[in-house]
Amino acid sequence: MREETRISIDLFDSKSKIPIWHASVSQSVSDLTGPNAVDKINAATTAIFSKFPTPGMPAPKGAHTTT
Repeated sequence: MREETRISIDLFDSKSKIPIWHASVSQSVSDLTGPNAVDKINAATTAIFSKFPTPGMPAPKGAHTTT
């Protein structure tokens, strides 16, 4: 049986408290142990933030934006 864990990141607009972005990644628990665990967690986090919208991309529906 393969046990999995999920690393999730949720970002909210600080004024309106509206959620503006969510991303996650699932990893095998055995992949997140041992001497390389920190490197594997950092790689997973980097993968999550590689999906983060960059300036010029449209904001999600309902998101509060400032210009």
